[in-house]
Amino acid sequence: AGSIFVIASQLLQVTDDLAFMNAWPIFGKEGTAHIAARWIFLLVGLALLLASLYFALLTTIRAESALKRERIELMGEVERRKQLTDALIEQDNVYRAAITQAGAIPYRIDWATKSYTFYDDRIYKLTGLGPDDLTFDRLQNMAEETRYIGPLAGLPVDEVRHLIDDSVIRNWHREYRLRARTGEEKWISDSSVEVVGSNGFVVETVGLMIDIT
Repeated sequence: AGSIFVIASQLLQVTDDLAFMNAWPIFGKEGTAHIAARWIFLLVGLALLLASLYFALLTTIRAESALKRERIELMGEVERRKQLTDALIEQDNVYRAAITQAGAIPYRIDWATKSYTFYDDRIYKLTGLGPDDLTFDRLQNMAEETRYIGPLAGLPVDEVRHLIDDSVIRNWHREYRLRARTGEEKWISDSSVEVVGSNGFVVETVGLMIDIT
């Protein structure tokens, strides 16, 4: 709009030389109304242009200020996440150190595939089995003698084993005797807890094995 008013003020200078515009009061020969209109158009146009520049600058400053605030907030969030990650790593290291010091072997069982998704490498030394041989069923069948502790105590071992195989029972506290591939006889304490997923169902079991021979 400012540009249009400025252009209009300049066009009024051109119409002075156009004979067929002489009959028009403002657009014709130069007079008081003609000069006043030209200056009004020029001043209004310049005012609008300056106003547009001012508001464009103001918008840019606000945008830069908002961007700076967002950058500061983002940096703060990154720093908070870093602190949280460092705290979790430190906590994880403490737990790992405590478990290692206790001689325990942690493991995880995924019940969707009924397989180990994690176990400490020390389990290979304990059982004498390699990574390709150590499966859920293989470890369950290695026990030559088992006794359950707590709620499962007194139940027939074969019955409990069937319930575990059928994923009916997914946590336990038991002690069992197994013979490692090296022929060495060992007693193991095995305790576990259930992990419930977002759907409300047990999705995995985590536990600890301890050589109590």
